[in-house]
Amino acid sequence: MSESNDLMTSLSTIAEEMASDISPVFQNATVDRYSGFLDAMYHYTLESERELLYASTIAPTEDLRELFAHMAKDEQAHYKLAELDLRALDCGVGLEAPDAVLKLREFWMSVTPQRFFELLGALYALENVGGFVKSQ
Repeated sequence: MSESNDLMTSLSTIAEEMASDISPVFQNATVDRYSGFLDAMYHYTLESERELLYASTIAPTEDLRELFAHMAKDEQAHYKLAELDLRALDCGVGLEAPDAVLKLREFWMSVTPQRFFELLGALYALENVGGFVKSQ
């Protein structure tokens, strides 16, 4: 049980550090900074359905396969939300995905079935960043 608690603490720490890294975007926000964030979110979510479906194909159990397939379906059009927000700011979507998005995509799609739980850990951290940003 202690090993499980240590893992959850480590994953929460990663999410908190990620939130610290992006929280300056929201402090003294400018249209340029916020549109940069939205552009990154557009590119991040543009491929998230495909990435989650990939995870569902390498998941070791039926429950995890179903979870990732459900999440993929939920992500289908999230990129459109960022695109609409960018349009509302009179900004367009960047032609190229930011390096951080490309690196995350490369990591995600390189994970083998033997390393599946790396995706689960990454997903936990990514899904919990928002709560830490909100508290900062």
